[in-house]
Amino acid sequence: MQRFACALIGSAMMMITALVALLLSDALSPGRVPPMLAFWAACGAGLLLIGGLVLLESGSAAADPLRQGGGLRSTGMRANGLG
Repeated sequence: MQRFACALIGSAMMMITALVALLLSDALSPGRVPPMLAFWAACGAGLLLIGGLVLLESGSAAADPLRQGGGLRSTGMRANGLG
């Protein structure tokens, strides 16, 4: 799942880079890129980025014993370390 999440994040970064390059080239000769196309491309890149980050976070939560209710709670110690 981590590879898939990294692929989503990487594709979002590539889409953002391509969008910035397209908009910079459009600044030299206006009218080539419709504004709504740029808007929806940015929305798509944002969704890819958020999806990848959510997958990374859910994958790391499964591997972290403190997030599964174990750790300090299972030993009976309080969070500040004082018994």
